[in-house]
Amino acid sequence: MKTLGGFVRPKLKSLVSPANKTKRLKYCSDYQDFNFHKVLFTDESNFQLNANNLKLFRFKGRPPPRITKFNPNYTFMVWGGVSYQGKTTLKFVEGKINAEKYQDVVLSRKTEIKRLFNRRGRWFMLQDNAPCHRPERVKEFLRNQLGCDLIPHPPQSPDLNPIELVWAAMKVQVEARRPRNKTQLRDAIEKSWKGINITFIRKCIDNLKAKMLKIIDCNGEML
Repeated sequence: MKTLGGFVRPKLKSLVSPANKTKRLKYCSDYQDFNFHKVLFTDESNFQLNANNLKLFRFKGRPPPRITKFNPNYTFMVWGGVSYQGKTTLKFVEGKINAEKYQDVVLSRKTEIKRLFNRRGRWFMLQDNAPCHRPERVKEFLRNQLGCDLIPHPPQSPDLNPIELVWAAMKVQVEARRPRNKTQLRDAIEKSWKGINITFIRKCIDNLKAKMLKIIDCNGEML
């Protein structure tokens, strides 16, 4: 079996529009020499009870393997921030998030965020282009409340936000714990976030420059 190959998950690759390729290229060109050590990378992510991303081997002629599906199919949305100095605590978000709720989420972690960058001079915050992030009143709120500058993030660019790698690592850990109900799912999410160490976060951030160079080489395509 090892000589023939191994188990892999198919890699999902988004088709990037020509206009967004141009924006990705400009961003990478503008920021390839930027010092991201003073940036807070933030995002929301969903964790689902029955994610079903496990890989199971099936012998020829045998029925497909089955795993138990737990109901109801609970999903948690969480918000978090990571930086070279550390991370915020995780925030669980109830219901659909809009601009007002997003501001409340950030405000609830204001003290933690400012502590990360205390006495470090000018610092920056990066968020993607989710609808709740885009209004100018939200951007102004972040600048006023946190005392930061905002880095514009190009569309269709999750590969340029290191926290996406954190979410991916967490989801593997959460599923490995095989939560069976809402309480266990929340517990698994919290433990996985706690287990994300500063070494891993810094590695994700330090890889940004090499990633930008690759994006420039492949004309703005998604890696």
